[in-house]
Amino acid sequence: MFIKREPIQYWDLKGLVDEDLSTQFLENAKHHMKRHPRNSVEQPRYPFRVINTQTLQFERDNILYQKSYAVLSHTWTQVGSEVTFQTAHAALEQARKDSANPRFTPPNDSTDPGVLKLRKAIQAAKDLNYPYIWIDNCCIDKTDTLELIESIASMGDWYQNARVCIIYLDDFNEDNLITNDKLTRGADKTRWATRGWTLQEVVMCPDAVFYNKKWKVVADTRKPNAPRLELSKVCRVPAKMLCCGGTPNAAAALVLQIAARRKTFKPEDRAYSLMGILGVRMRADYGEGQTKAISRLFDRVLHTTGDVSIFNWAGIHSRCTGPGRSMYPADFQAFKHIDLIAKPAIALSPVTLNHIGVHARFDICKMKEITVEDDNFRTLKTLRLLDKSLRDSGKPTNVECSCTCDFAFFNDELIITTVLCSLQSLIAVLEGLENHNTRSGLQWVMARFSGIRDADWFLCEIKHDTPSFIDGVFTDTMNSMAGTHLGMPGTSNAGNSMQYLKDSEFLGRRVATDDLDQAAMPQTKEFIEHAYLWIG
Repeated sequence: MFIKREPIQYWDLKGLVDEDLSTQFLENAKHHMKRHPRNSVEQPRYPFRVINTQTLQFERDNILYQKSYAVLSHTWTQVGSEVTFQTAHAALEQARKDSANPRFTPPNDSTDPGVLKLRKAIQAAKDLNYPYIWIDNCCIDKTDTLELIESIASMGDWYQNARVCIIYLDDFNEDNLITNDKLTRGADKTRWATRGWTLQEVVMCPDAVFYNKKWKVVADTRKPNAPRLELSKVCRVPAKMLCCGGTPNAAAALVLQIAARRKTFKPEDRAYSLMGILGVRMRADYGEGQTKAISRLFDRVLHTTGDVSIFNWAGIHSRCTGPGRSMYPADFQAFKHIDLIAKPAIALSPVTLNHIGVHARFDICKMKEITVEDDNFRTLKTLRLLDKSLRDSGKPTNVECSCTCDFAFFNDELIITTVLCSLQSLIAVLEGLENHNTRSGLQWVMARFSGIRDADWFLCEIKHDTPSFIDGVFTDTMNSMAGTHLGMPGTSNAGNSMQYLKDSEFLGRRVATDDLDQAAMPQTKEFIEHAYLWIG
């Protein structure tokens, strides 16, 4: 289900036609398979430098270590204890001297923890017969800004092109991760499985060897019949995403849900650590903050893969407050409790993204009745009083209110949820309900991406100040294609209708809610209309 995306194969059809290959076709036809034409243009990416496990020196010629290096996956300790690129030279020099000394005693726990980890990792790779190893803390010169930025963007490729991932569990003391087909006590509670960067490492590397605190092998995915299900519980990933050797063919929402349970030292790294596993690239910009980094990550996912499962989130305090980005969450915690979907959800109609927001074709479901805090009249009266008090006192009125709302649908289903929206928006919506005016400035509807089975419904406020002779925001472009008259000059064909809807003032904004019962939403066409909307 989550195996990596395999490259396209290219065959010489002329050779296949000319040669008689009626028996054992694939076996005899191998020499007609052509080299991937993009290989000469786009070469695989490898680390800038690795450590030679024999000479204990840095190696920069990636022709030597292509497909022959291991990577270390570990948790960083307190600042200053890890070996850096600057301090690694002295540590490796001392290691070379020690290895040449016949009286040298192997380092023990009293040795500097960073140096000890470096030496043990090199020895582990050497014992596994890998001539090179890449270690993130000392194989990147973090004082070189350009190198650091490119390294962060390329790490997914580096993990994918490695031979094995050496996973060091520094807080696991037992001799085996799995005993009698069951997890050993504490195996699923390691600190390593809670860190953000380790997710990409264990998913994108083709194999993994696990070590305990004493650097003893406690599990190995390279072995036949390796207990992948149990090991996936140790790593806290689905079994088929464990060591899939590349970018998994999984929904972005699933990756984000897994990432929601992990942490990073720097807030921006929550987004940067997922670039490889999501198949995107962007420039790291430390200091921009977590929300901006996540927003840029979602921009790249939408532009690169078109996977709109990134919009399947919930949480009243999770919505991004940036301009034109109400469709985005501010934190991965918004995905923590959503229903899982396995494969990417690709929109069947064009999705446009710019500073205004997201433009696409949406399914629209109106509600038969909306009740706020059990009594719309009293709630509106209270909100007006709050608004007046804030104005009279000179305080800002751009405040948000949380409230409990009952949404009744035309299929006789009822959904009760908590909503968070601005004071002014809530007043405008309630005034429209009070006057029974469906053409008021603001209206609440449920919306989702059209044509996608796994797209979730979300609450959306629609702004549509339009002339009365137009059929409003719910005009379906598809009806126009069938010849339905919109009442507007120049909209007699589909192209003009789509342009009219794109250029209209129909603006939407996602309203943050707690989880919505997706099963209770109307599913039949009689309750669902369609519209092209900008949701900003």
